[in-house]
Amino acid sequence: MLQVKGLEVAYGQAKALQGVDLEINKGEIVAVIGRNGAGKTSLLRAVTGLAPVIGGEIHFQGKSLVGVASDRITRLGIAHVPQGRLVFADQTVLDNLMLGAYTVREKAKVRRNIDREFSRFPRLAERRNQLAGTLSGGEQQMLAISRGLMTDPPFICLDEPSMGLAPIMVEQIMATIADLKRQGITVLLVEQMATAALEIADRAYLLNLGLVRKTGTGQELLGDKEVMRQYLGVAI
Repeated sequence: MLQVKGLEVAYGQAKALQGVDLEINKGEIVAVIGRNGAGKTSLLRAVTGLAPVIGGEIHFQGKSLVGVASDRITRLGIAHVPQGRLVFADQTVLDNLMLGAYTVREKAKVRRNIDREFSRFPRLAERRNQLAGTLSGGEQQMLAISRGLMTDPPFICLDEPSMGLAPIMVEQIMATIADLKRQGITVLLVEQMATAALEIADRAYLLNLGLVRKTGTGQELLGDKEVMRQYLGVAI
């Protein structure tokens, strides 16, 4: 579904990605893990048209994404849930969801999708008229995910969805991501909390200093002591 070949991203003279190859098949959860500064967010932003690509290829369902505007990439079927959630703080929960559906022209479909997201996260339904900026971190992450799903994307990119959340909320968010796969949505999950991501991932890529250092199934990387110790700083 997504194929990345030799991808290079640079910010001025600093290279964030130095020739990354990655593939994601339809219906998979693929995790990209690594320490801060590894290039994880740059990879995701390149896929969604938000990072300066200076080399390589990105193809989504056979179509090149290099040089394509981010709003056009959204219309092609890729949703982006950004790091830090970035909800519209001065708008209500309901307004945030409606803003997420800006490419959907059918009002009836927008209403159906709102009802679906309120069923997915009942807490959002309870707070539908509350300003998003007054929600807890976990509630804002729920809203960010639901906002990204308002266009019925077949492919969703999630950037650090566990950031700043309590362990019980991380479990809920990861369970929701696993449910997305069961619903037929393909997921590219960028995550620093490696163990949580690898537990639900079909496959994973380990990035370090802009390069892919290891790849394998989620369980293979989860059981790799070198990966855990050397690249992720997890004591074994």
